[in-house]
Amino acid sequence: MPSPDKRRMAFRQQKRHARLRGIAFHFTYDEWVEWWGEQLGPRWFEKRGATKGKYVMARLRDRGPYRPGNVKCVTCTVNHLEGTIVKGEKHGMAKLTDSEARAIKRHTWLTQLELAEYFSISRRTVRMIRSGKRWKHV
Repeated sequence: MPSPDKRRMAFRQQKRHARLRGIAFHFTYDEWVEWWGEQLGPRWFEKRGATKGKYVMARLRDRGPYRPGNVKCVTCTVNHLEGTIVKGEKHGMAKLTDSEARAIKRHTWLTQLELAEYFSISRRTVRMIRSGKRWKHV
């Protein structure tokens, strides 16, 4: 079992991620630890995570807050298949608008560095947008 510090850090990270997505999070730390233990047993911490084969806390019908009684434990893959995928500027963590991403694709005569500095993003993000690995929908 990981240290209490690692568990507490994971709790704060999940709470922060919910806030960034505009979703209320109504678990206390103790409720959160107890919920995971009930769902996955004593080695729950190593079974949870946002990668293939790991388990996540998913909201019922992807609605309402994260709170006891409104969440279920499913694999990350199942959660992605069930949930609404929010793309582009509607995503709570987006730094660009859809039109800015289109501009990055369109302005091929500018360098990655110039575009990255102008839009306050990384050169890697510019490269990923131009290659179609990010912002595919624009």
